[in-house]
Amino acid sequence: MQDVVGIICEYNPFHNGHRYQIDQIRRKIPNATIVAIMSGNIVQRGEFALFDKYTRAKVALECGANAVFELPYPYCGSTAEIFASAGVHLATRLGCEQLFFGTEELQLKEIEEIAKAVETKELEDRIKEELKSKEIGFIQAKSNALKSLGYNVPRSSNDMLAVEYIRAIMKGGSKLKYGTVVRQGASYNSKELGPLMSATAIRKHFYEDNELLSVPDEARAIYSDAIDKGDFLNTNVSNQFLQSYSLLNIKSLPSTFDSSLEIAAIVREASQNTVSSGFIDSLSSKSYTNARIKRVLLYNLFGITKVDFKPRVTFLLGMDKKGRELLASNKEKQGVCIVTKHSNLKHASASTKKIAETVYKVDEIYNTLLKSPRIPSQAYKNKPILK
Repeated sequence: MQDVVGIICEYNPFHNGHRYQIDQIRRKIPNATIVAIMSGNIVQRGEFALFDKYTRAKVALECGANAVFELPYPYCGSTAEIFASAGVHLATRLGCEQLFFGTEELQLKEIEEIAKAVETKELEDRIKEELKSKEIGFIQAKSNALKSLGYNVPRSSNDMLAVEYIRAIMKGGSKLKYGTVVRQGASYNSKELGPLMSATAIRKHFYEDNELLSVPDEARAIYSDAIDKGDFLNTNVSNQFLQSYSLLNIKSLPSTFDSSLEIAAIVREASQNTVSSGFIDSLSSKSYTNARIKRVLLYNLFGITKVDFKPRVTFLLGMDKKGRELLASNKEKQGVCIVTKHSNLKHASASTKKIAETVYKVDEIYNTLLKSPRIPSQAYKNKPILK
């Protein structure tokens, strides 16, 4: 029996902190087969990724992962609850026995208590009261409600996701065990420079100074090759594209998943009265976070009107020898369609094909948004990285 450990991740980009997490898992479980369940070309905060999913998978394999599977869109570009639930579902179906995730400020016991509290009617009622009495969004209302009940409110993205991972395991009846690795270095949204920078700071510095900091030596050659080829996101083109699409399709926004008339009004105002370089940053209000509105923009782009919690398909992005052994040994247990080439979908169910085709649409558009654009149809020809 393999010790199969799952990591639900984005690697946008893979950096020294991610390498630290994998190293800590290997210290605890030396013979672990590490399965990375990684966001595709859209990430959870509602943005296109800096590097494409195959480049990021190649780096992950080089830096210690044994297999990389895609957390497909729209799950990878949804709320923390959906992102975590979908990731846990795939981890279970892919044969993971344990799940490791990062924490930051709170102890595991505190996170477990919050995960249990979120399921209670008492907290639900408190949240409703908060939403009635104040002009705040759901996230702030939830934080206020937790605080009023005496809980330490998770403030970091890592702790918030940790709560959702544990909730998903409890609610789904998964047998997954779980463990944590405490984040080292800068916090998730920190802009500080240093050996353990946040992905936010790494991306910001890259676009400002054309230099990629705080990444493992094993990854640098892969990243450098991608940069030399122009295989990275052109944010100016991406912003212009989203703004133009929003202007053309504003009428469909209210019926988009997780949207509202107010969100549609915010997007309309920003689309009509902001230059493209400032368009994304202008999408927020007292009631709605910038990330939620960006996610809604992408839902609208890809025609998403509902999202469930259990993906029926994943794309294999890369694997090494141990990854191949896992795939072979777990072949009869997966209960999920694993795509290695487009023809794998020939006999898939309609719902599976629908998600897969959405992923291909994401990848086609992503190919056009690169610094050196690719032919959109290349999305259908990609094959897993084999190490």
